[in-house]
Amino acid sequence: MVATEYFNCYRLQEVLGSCNNSILERLYTLYIGQLDDFITLLNSSSLHEDPVELASLAHRYKSSSRNVGADLLADFLEQLESSLAESRTSIDAIEFNMIIAMCNKTKESVQKHMNSKS
Repeated sequence: MVATEYFNCYRLQEVLGSCNNSILERLYTLYIGQLDDFITLLNSSSLHEDPVELASLAHRYKSSSRNVGADLLADFLEQLESSLAESRTSIDAIEFNMIIAMCNKTKESVQKHMNSKS
């Protein structure tokens, strides 16, 4: 399996060493659920107007993303977190939609990897 732009399928294997594929699948499933939760939070609130809360969420999901190999999303969220912490200003709709699009692309890449293993 080849790593994609959005997802390095080897990251968890490197971190965990030799482990059962069902464990990897479960961790990927949990991560996809976390992304779904993040997207739901973004869509159901006015987080784009609350830079402190959005920075906090970016921090949390940055770490999860980095752990599973979603480095592009992790880097993006790290930049967002830093930017929000420095400026303490809200983000515009374009930036907000970019976060959601990046999460969806990452989720699709992880799901594609999981489907290829089935």
